[in-house]
Amino acid sequence: MLPVSNGSLSEPYRLAPNLLEALVQNSLDAMIITEARPLDPPGPRIVFANDSVTRMTGYTQKELIGASPHLFTGSLTDRVALDRIRAALEQYRPITEELINYRKDGSPFFVQLQLLPVATIPGQEFSHFISIQRDLTLQRQAELALRAGEERMRRLVENLPIGAVFCHGNDLIANRASERITGYYREEIKTREVWFQLLYGDSRQTVQGWYEADRLAGFVEPRLVTLYTKKGEARQVEFAAYSEGDSEIWIFRDVTESQRLQRLMKQTERTAHVGGWELPVPSQCVYWSEEVYRLHDLEPGTFFPTLDATISFYTPESQVLIRKLVERAIDHGEPFDAELELRTAKGRVIQVRSVGEVERQGGRTTRVFGSIQNITVFKQSLREREEFVANMQQTQKLESLGVMAGGIAHDFNNILAGMMGFAELARAHTRSR
Repeated sequence: MLPVSNGSLSEPYRLAPNLLEALVQNSLDAMIITEARPLDPPGPRIVFANDSVTRMTGYTQKELIGASPHLFTGSLTDRVALDRIRAALEQYRPITEELINYRKDGSPFFVQLQLLPVATIPGQEFSHFISIQRDLTLQRQAELALRAGEERMRRLVENLPIGAVFCHGNDLIANRASERITGYYREEIKTREVWFQLLYGDSRQTVQGWYEADRLAGFVEPRLVTLYTKKGEARQVEFAAYSEGDSEIWIFRDVTESQRLQRLMKQTERTAHVGGWELPVPSQCVYWSEEVYRLHDLEPGTFFPTLDATISFYTPESQVLIRKLVERAIDHGEPFDAELELRTAKGRVIQVRSVGEVERQGGRTTRVFGSIQNITVFKQSLREREEFVANMQQTQKLESLGVMAGGIAHDFNNILAGMMGFAELARAHTRSR
């Protein structure tokens, strides 16, 4: 019977021989039983090795039995680890080490080695050691590949022209571009806690909550957040992240100015009632800006326009014209500028000006884009102005006639006055005679 001890002579674990043999022989781990002595060369002899040992090392049972475990060591075997193993063997205490061993063909492999002292007779000195060995080669190769991948990601992060941070566990490595955005040197922000504390101020918990939710979801899409620079300036950044194992890459770019410009453009669109649209070719889906939705009396995002659906909003006569203009833009690359009538989702008929530009590559149209403007008020004002001008011109004509008539009447009165004067003289002369 081979009682296996945890290191105490007074508390051995006893196993029946048949149970121990079945356990050892059928273990997936390599298991070797050696003599406890001698420790000096040629070393203790192997008295048992299960089938897993032969599969792992390439040695046969005949080659292993009677040989020393030094058979597995080589130039890359850690001598310091071997010294620790010898010290444990001298004191009959268990030990676990990881080191490099060698197969029969000379190829090295990583192994986890666990040594346990055993006694053949309960209560007596230990006479043997059981060595349990597990091949860690694939695990170590995966770890090395992961470290190599992490190193590649570090180099990638450093060379990116936008802000980027490599994260592994709680540690952060920021690139130079991030320093320009945040105002902090990379040495000042080396952990996640410091990152959130310094850059997000009072909104730290909110941003951390967003981050944790996005991480659980797999960082599906970028997020717009506000961070505060070392000088206290609020900057809007577009934040995206990518994860691989325990590592993450954070990518962020300063969009403060572009966001400000976008707000100004939206304000201009609303003021001028001008919206933008785009038709990728050959796609039939049309992109509308928010103002185009409002122009159609629709809430942004509630309608997904196609080319046919967009054309259907125009009145019948305008439908024929706009379809012809779009077809010529796609087929021949001709831009267009037309005034049309459009019926909104609420049934209002408005007048619009639709302008289309064309983008071509290799002789083919790849994109038709442009603007649409509600010119109803402008056209109405233009008609009112034309009516006003016409009325003014009519009034001026009447005034001119009145002046001319007055002048004629005045001249006639002068002639008539002369004639009346002569008549009075004639009448007076007749009476005197």
